[in-house]
Amino acid sequence: MLRLEADGRGTAAPILAAKQAASAVARAELQSDHPWNEGQRAATRALLTSPHRVTGLQGYAGTAKTTTVLATFAREAQARGVAVTALAPTASAAQTLGDALGQRGETVARQLARNSASLSGGVWIVDEASLLSARDMAALLGLAADSKARVVLVGDVKQLGSVGAGAAFAQLQSAGMATARLDNVVRQTNTATREAVLASIEGDARRALDALERGGGKIIAHGSQ
Repeated sequence: MLRLEADGRGTAAPILAAKQAASAVARAELQSDHPWNEGQRAATRALLTSPHRVTGLQGYAGTAKTTTVLATFAREAQARGVAVTALAPTASAAQTLGDALGQRGETVARQLARNSASLSGGVWIVDEASLLSARDMAALLGLAADSKARVVLVGDVKQLGSVGAGAAFAQLQSAGMATARLDNVVRQTNTATREAVLASIEGDARRALDALERGGGKIIAHGSQ
């Protein structure tokens, strides 16, 4: 798995040159109904200009990965004749990603059931990548290499891991896979609620509950027999 990622470094043509990517991001932000932050801009530019066959997008839940970065990346790729395939380990996640990108999403398992001769390359965007085992990740990257496809792995190593052995997404990042990062949570606009979310991400339950008590929401406890 690690060898497949490493062998793909520097082997792909970028979707856009640096100046083109900057213009694409500025255009996408103007058309958006909410302001972008610098992390979203930088991540989008990084994916559009990446020369690697496999790249990562590591981002907390609520950082608007899909609606800003991935939507812009997919749109710019398709505008230049690059086919985009939406994949995820689960059917629900695949449908959510597909809907966000305006296409039908497929499960990773369904993709792996195909052979490389039936695939036409392009870019495979894989959401919830932390759910993939090392075995499935290796199989997916191998199929992508045979199909001459690029892969963008999207997820958060602090969310649910795979049922099968191997924290593949985390291992790839640790081994040096080019990875854009998003850590600015924008889903929660209430300051106390956002603090509670960040505390939860860090595993600090006491601070999370304290933040909720200060105005981030309600904590309701009841007993049952």
